[in-house]
Amino acid sequence: MLTASFHKPEPSPIQHGMPSPVHHVPAPETLHVPSPDEYAQTIYQRIVKQVSSSKKVKVTPIVARAQKNGEEFVKSLSEEFASRPIDFRYVSPADVKSVPGASQPTEYKQYLWFKAHGAISDDPQTHAIALAYASDHALLSTSVRAQNGGVSFDDISVMVSLDHIIYFHEVQTLKYKLT
Repeated sequence: MLTASFHKPEPSPIQHGMPSPVHHVPAPETLHVPSPDEYAQTIYQRIVKQVSSSKKVKVTPIVARAQKNGEEFVKSLSEEFASRPIDFRYVSPADVKSVPGASQPTEYKQYLWFKAHGAISDDPQTHAIALAYASDHALLSTSVRAQNGGVSFDDISVMVSLDHIIYFHEVQTLKYKLT
């Protein structure tokens, strides 16, 4: 669920303080994009591997569903992936060129490109809503990866972000559209 509030457009004194990392990551066109079937098989194999290597007694509903009917499960994952409204392309940490400046030991960044599948609208506020929707996608996975192995995706049965805030300043001049 998304709750959004809008304010009449007015000039904003806020400027971005950090330079864009766009020159430190590969272009989105160069990144591998899995097909829906490839995505589904990868997720299914991870679940099967998790089940076979896990000593946990309790089986989560998604694992039980995958175990009960693997072929149907893979098909549903493939269909879900194909119908996603946003195309996400993840940048491997190995592909990030070194960024100038010292990083903190606790700092972790995950780079990804994303865009809408198809046209959204010419309305800048609609683009802001789509950007807010897409921003939630990697929020929790980035924090899990920041734990450097202390927490694993296997330890988490459901990931939900309860709240995050994005302020869009001067939306009427939104430079990059999600098309």
